[in-house]
Amino acid sequence: MHVVSIYNNKGGVGKSTLTVGVAEFLSSNRKKRVLVIDLDSQASSSCSLLGHREVAHAVQSHRSITKLADRLLRTRRSLAQPNDYITERPASMVKGTPLARIDVLVPDKPGILDIEERMHRTKDAGLFRDYLKPSLSAYDFVLVDLPSHVDQRHTLVVNGLVMSDFVLIPIEPNQISLNGLPDTFELIDYACDLNQEPVPKIVGMVLNKTDKRTQQYRTKLPQILEASSQKAMPPVFNNFLPDTPKLATSTDETIDFRTLKARFDTYYDNVRRVARELEQRCDGHTPEPPPKISFGTKIRDLLDRFSLGKTSRAKADVVDFEDALT
Repeated sequence: MHVVSIYNNKGGVGKSTLTVGVAEFLSSNRKKRVLVIDLDSQASSSCSLLGHREVAHAVQSHRSITKLADRLLRTRRSLAQPNDYITERPASMVKGTPLARIDVLVPDKPGILDIEERMHRTKDAGLFRDYLKPSLSAYDFVLVDLPSHVDQRHTLVVNGLVMSDFVLIPIEPNQISLNGLPDTFELIDYACDLNQEPVPKIVGMVLNKTDKRTQQYRTKLPQILEASSQKAMPPVFNNFLPDTPKLATSTDETIDFRTLKARFDTYYDNVRRVARELEQRCDGHTPEPPPKISFGTKIRDLLDRFSLGKTSRAKADVVDFEDALT
């Protein structure tokens, strides 16, 4: 089992779109058993997979991640029946490549506020790691959709990171997106400190909303690749998600998608390749010693240099990268 958090502290970079896309392809295309844990109070992933009514019904029926957290907080015992809190998105019975079953733990916005007021910042940061994760061994992938604009005070979100084996970071090739990375890395480092080991690992950064025609892409991509090659930033995925309204449409809960082709349209292969690369990187991960200086410490100096447009990376390297993408 791999537990992967999808996280960037910058909002609007496509965390929920990436979560839904990866979940659909791992379950339908790769035949994996998938659970999505939605820790974002906006419930975007949950609504995309289940629909707003089903999410509301799950919350009213006390089947939510916050009710589960409340039980763990009271009992401090592993869950014997996690299915009591899980909502199933059933498989589609159609021809083609039908959408497969995906299980979802939905959020409850008022419940999140309540439970975080009652959780101790460090004492309770490992509740999911200690009492939830052991009961999820039936799954091949557990994807944790984390919200943006959070910090160490958001103990439920920290729980998602602490229980994770890996973190996948969606980024956009522009300065505003990159400026959110220091806070992202620092919260991941905080989770590693709580685990007392370099876990979760950053499995990589995936370029989202990528348009090769923009000046931001042409100026920022060389800088990102240079920093990654120098291990001042995590590795960049070879595959990416383009900037297109059709991918935003793929998470529209009002559309009754039944197949992968219907949900992802002409960008089926883009999402498929990102999901497959995540699977390969998680399966083939080789433990490495942690960097002597955390990414959070390095990135601030790098961003100062990025904002000045300084890079020694040759344009040919960008062409090589684009060749790999295609």
